[in-house]
Amino acid sequence: MRLENKVAIITGAGGGQGRTAALLFAREGAKIVASDWNAVSGEETAAQVTGCGRGDTDPIAPSSNNFGRFRPYALWFLESRTTIRVKIDS
Repeated sequence: MRLENKVAIITGAGGGQGRTAALLFAREGAKIVASDWNAVSGEETAAQVTGCGRGDTDPIAPSSNNFGRFRPYALWFLESRTTIRVKIDS
């Protein structure tokens, strides 16, 4: 798997290009941190990422267009010293 042990942040992951990217990256072994303004479609994407059997996902973050709501995820990255390898805004 080409993306094993890599972290990808994908905004707009609740559908369309964002969902497609999340699923493709997960199939290649990436850990997905996804956000979408629509919590229901975001949860659907998270279930699909988990269901593909190769990827891992963190709970869906709120839309990153409001930093106050995205702040806990930003702090998690800083504290865990995880290297973000990919960021996709869709």
